[in-house]
Amino acid sequence: FCKSINPDLSIYRVPLNINKVFYENKWKLENVKPHTIISNASGPAYKGIHNILYALPYVKRFYPDVKLYIPGRSMLTNSIISRQKKPGYYSYVTDFIKKHDLYNNVEFTGYLTQEQLAKKLSETNIFVLSSSIENHSSSLKEAMAVGTPAIASQVGGVPEYFEYGICGYSFRYEEYESLAGYICKLFSDIDLCKRFSEKSKNKVREVNEEKITQLVLDMYNDLYKKRNNEQQEF
Repeated sequence: FCKSINPDLSIYRVPLNINKVFYENKWKLENVKPHTIISNASGPAYKGIHNILYALPYVKRFYPDVKLYIPGRSMLTNSIISRQKKPGYYSYVTDFIKKHDLYNNVEFTGYLTQEQLAKKLSETNIFVLSSSIENHSSSLKEAMAVGTPAIASQVGGVPEYFEYGICGYSFRYEEYESLAGYICKLFSDIDLCKRFSEKSKNKVREVNEEKITQLVLDMYNDLYKKRNNEQQEF
C-alpha cells in the first residue's frame, strides 16, 4: 500500500516489543476458570466487541456459564443520561446484551494496569481478538506471551505471526458463527488449549528485546547512510 504511493520507499520490519510482565505471568490450566473469554479492549466499533457478542448466544447454548471479560471502560448505557452522553455504538452494544439476556455473561473489568491484565490473561480460558483493523495488535501478542489460547480476526499484520491451527484459530472478521465454533472447540478440548498455549509462547519468544533493539539501530543507520548519499549526489 505504501509503495503504491511512493515506489522508492524504504520498508523496515521491526516486531512489536512486549512488556516483560506478560512473559512473567504464565497461563496454566489449573489456574484457569473454565468457559471464560477475555477480549481486546472496549471502545470504538472497529475493535469489534459486537462480533464477540454476536457469537455469545451460540456459545451459550452449549455453555450457559460462559463469561466474557472486556477490559476498559464500561459500554453499558442503562440510563437516559448515559445514552445521551456515550457514543451510539455503546447503546447498540447495551441493547444487544439486554435482548439476548447476556448481562450475567458479560463483565466490563474497567481499566487494568499491565500487571493486572497479565494476571487476568493467565486466569482466563481463551483470548479473542475481534478487531476489524489492526497493525500488529499488542493485545494479541500480550496474550500469546502469557500463553492464553487465542482466536483472532484475520486483519492487518496478524496473519504474519499468528499461524492458523498452530498458534490458535483465526476467522474472517464478519464471520461470528466461525468464532462461536472455535470458542466451543477450545472450551471442549483441553489438549488443544495446551498445545496452542505452548506454540504461542514459543512464537512470541522468537524475537527478544535485544534483537528488536538491534533492528531499530540498523534501521536508523541505514536511513543515515541513505541521507548522506542523497546529499552527496545533490
